[in-house]
Amino acid sequence: MSIEQAKSLGQKETLKWTLYIFLVCELVAMLFEISGDFANGIIFFIGQHMNIHYLIMVGILFTVTNLFGQKNGKEILILRRNFFITPFKYGLLTIWIVLAYGSVVGLLRLTGKGTMNTFEIIQTYILKPYLQTTLIFLIPLAIYSYFCGDRIKKNIIGIEKN
Repeated sequence: MSIEQAKSLGQKETLKWTLYIFLVCELVAMLFEISGDFANGIIFFIGQHMNIHYLIMVGILFTVTNLFGQKNGKEILILRRNFFITPFKYGLLTIWIVLAYGSVVGLLRLTGKGTMNTFEIIQTYILKPYLQTTLIFLIPLAIYSYFCGDRIKKNIIGIEKN
């Protein structure tokens, strides 16, 4: 298998599994939103998705996933790295890159600069979001990493048999 084939396969599987996990997380978020009042929940859910920063973050998510998917394929198929650790590492890095955008937007929108000291700003806009989001996404990231890496690894076995 060539490096280009490995990159292409890794890119395809990584994007596919990122989309699957993204859609499941969206479904769970929607279920939480509509649990109290269905009509208002749907309106709020749609309204949250019309935010330009949300759309940019989703764009960053899939752009970075596209780039890291190629690395997943190359590292798993060519360099024979661990099929679980490699997508987990790049998935976590992807989440942190998307969070970096969110943190920068939060910092730029900060209006009460006089009421918060530097440590409170760092805690509120950087430490807390990174810690909370990382903990929340550990299980979905582990599921994604297992299935994504496993499919990449199994595709090489299928290709070698042909």
